[in-house]
Amino acid sequence: GAWLFAPGLIISSGESEGSGGDSDLSALGVDLRLGRRGYRALAGSTVSFLGLGLHGVRSSFEVDAGGTEARVKEWSAGVYGELGGTYFFTPRFGLGASAMAELAYGKSTLDAGFGESEDTSTTFAFPQTRLLVTIAF
Repeated sequence: GAWLFAPGLIISSGESEGSGGDSDLSALGVDLRLGRRGYRALAGSTVSFLGLGLHGVRSSFEVDAGGTEARVKEWSAGVYGELGGTYFFTPRFGLGASAMAELAYGKSTLDAGFGESEDTSTTFAFPQTRLLVTIAF
C-alpha cells in the first residue's frame, strides 16, 4: 500500500436568473484527503486501487441577490472509502478515476446581514466520482 496525500482547491463562480431577480454566486475553499491505498496490478500499465482515509473541507460562499448579500462559511470532516483505477503513462505519472463513499460531520454559518445562524449536519454521500492525476514519488 501507499500513503495518500491529496489536497484540493474549490473555486466556483456563477449567475442565476429567477423570479426574484438575478443572483451571483462565488465560492472558494480547500479540501484534503489523507489515507492509505492498496494497489493491484491489472494488465500492462493499469492498476486498480482500494483506499480508506480521512477527509476535511473548509469553504466560503458569497451570494449577491439583487443587492442583498449573504455569506456562508462551512467546514466538514469525516471518513471516506474509494475504489478506482489508474493508467500509468510512465512509472511515476498516471491518469485515472475513482468512486467514493463518504460519511462526514460539518458545520455551516450563514451571515445575511441580520445576524448569524449556524447549522450542523451529518451526511453520507455515495457515489462521488473523481478524475485523478497520480504522481508517484
